[in-house]
Amino acid sequence: MYLQLLSGDRRQKAVKGVRGHAGSGNSDVLSDDGTSQTIRHKFTFSFDVAGEAPCMPPRFINPICDMETPEGTTVMFECSLMGIPSPIVSWFKGDKKIPHSNKKYLHSSDGDNHFLKICKVTTLDSGVYTCRAINVVGETLCRAALVVLNAKAFSGKTRGRDTDENVTVVTHHFTSTPY
Repeated sequence: MYLQLLSGDRRQKAVKGVRGHAGSGNSDVLSDDGTSQTIRHKFTFSFDVAGEAPCMPPRFINPICDMETPEGTTVMFECSLMGIPSPIVSWFKGDKKIPHSNKKYLHSSDGDNHFLKICKVTTLDSGVYTCRAINVVGETLCRAALVVLNAKAFSGKTRGRDTDENVTVVTHHFTSTPY
């Protein structure tokens, strides 16, 4: 630390903003003629936050939607959201968090778009799925039901938009319940 003292000068670089006491004590300094003297000092600091970044709680632009599909297909919940700072997204089945390192459930993101891919669904995968987005300003949730029907009992196409190799992506609302 470099401390420069000027005789009779009590300069403090003060910028409006948050102020705090940094410390006090004694220091031995050498004068120009080589003699040592002890000086007592007290110093404070202050700083100004140049400008606060705008903050915005997370908000779903396109929430996840309910879907119905036969067993054996792969489905993908898709949503888009915004928030500043960028929210952290978590996925749940019921009240249980879906871990990232799960082969059955694959999380992915592309910018503000977030996906949960469920591979080769069975009737046990039926339930309510939740996407939770959280940042320092707030939190939001959206929920959707997945109904997996026994393949023999299922007649007709999956609800949503069919893509290649039995992947169903829902692109519009049926009975979604955002929270």
